[in-house]
Amino acid sequence: MLWPWQCWDLGFPGVFIDRLAFTLLCLPRRIAPQKMDPKKQESFRGPLQELATEIREDLAANQDDAKTVDLDTSIGRLSRMDAMQSQQMALELRRRQQLQLQRVESALQRIEKGSFGKCGKCHGAISLERLEIQPDAVLCVRCADAR
Repeated sequence: MLWPWQCWDLGFPGVFIDRLAFTLLCLPRRIAPQKMDPKKQESFRGPLQELATEIREDLAANQDDAKTVDLDTSIGRLSRMDAMQSQQMALELRRRQQLQLQRVESALQRIEKGSFGKCGKCHGAISLERLEIQPDAVLCVRCADAR
């Protein structure tokens, strides 16, 4: 509960307001999401396809790095530990690349559907600046910060 003297500073003189009502009254009005025009969506298709191709090539090239370490070889204990650490790092890099490839393919599917550039949480528009930096973004800046 906000007391009258607290409400006075907020522009609601002499009124008792609970915090939920205050939050609803003071939130900026949401602007209806604007759909990105199809030409702008198509301009992101090329870079996304190039990124997907690059990731697929990296995954194919680094496939041998993630193979299991042979324990029968005559290398020292520290060398074996180093090889196992390198293998784990390669596996993590591979996992991250696969996740990024999934995000890029999802963005390409959203372009096909016409929903590219729309936030997956609040359904508002994702800013062009954010999409130019991270074209596979699913959330707007505000929703991503709230996470």
